Amino acid sequence: MINALKTIIRIFIGPLFWARNIIYEWIYSPWIDLKIEGVNFITNNGFYVYEEKLDIESVYKLKEDFYDLQKIKPFELKGQLSGRLYEHGPISQLSEYYINKFMSTAKAYFGSEKIQCELTMYQKSWPKDNIDDLPGGEFHEDDNKRNLKFFIYLTDVGEDNGPFCYVPKTHGLRKYEKYIRWLLWEVFHARKYLYSFKLDQKQCELDEVKVTGPAGTVFCADTTGYHRASAPLIGERQVFVVSYTRI
Repeated sequence: MINALKTIIRIFIGPLFWARNIIYEWIYSPWIDLKIEGVNFITNNGFYVYEEKLDIESVYKLKEDFYDLQKIKPFELKGQLSGRLYEHGPISQLSEYYINKFMSTAKAYFGSEKIQCELTMYQKSWPKDNIDDLPGGEFHEDDNKRNLKFFIYLTDVGEDNGPFCYVPKTHGLRKYEKYIRWLLWEVFHARKYLYSFKLDQKQCELDEVKVTGPAGTVFCADTTGYHRASAPLIGERQVFVVSYTRI
């Protein structure tokens, strides 16, 4: 009964939020600051890999922070939260430094000062038999509004270690399918509208770019573009994430 009531409310309210997100795209896009490193590339392709790596001491501090947080709140071992620790906002005092570090780039990409850190997260991934136990293991988009995520690899990540994969030029409202998907997600909040509805997994795999690199590799992605965390075949992948969205 409660779920049915929520759906009815979303049927009436959802299209208003959907329309707002689309209007925001029209309003703020002309104000994107292309002079900031990476913003021009993200605007055109949806992602950007920084040439400069985070120093090993900073990587070690992030790994230590992750380890300390696991003592307080152990992560799940199965399902879509497997290996993940997150908070809406800063997950730790150290994470606040990186929220501030990436904020100027996020503002430049959004074309607005009115943005916020949506979440900070640590993620550990390892070989699994079930793809459903690998968070984001299939191609998908995260939401129906512009979202910019910054990633820092805390371990060396090669093609066999489960690299982040992105399909260039699939972000934002580029095709009519996005308008439909964004509306259905806003109304029904069913996972299929972000993962499978009008989304060709095989074609995405053919077009994907795999982000590999040593510990300290930094990159960002607009996660309205199709992306996934590929399944690790060997070893373990650890990553720190800061995500921004509009207020």
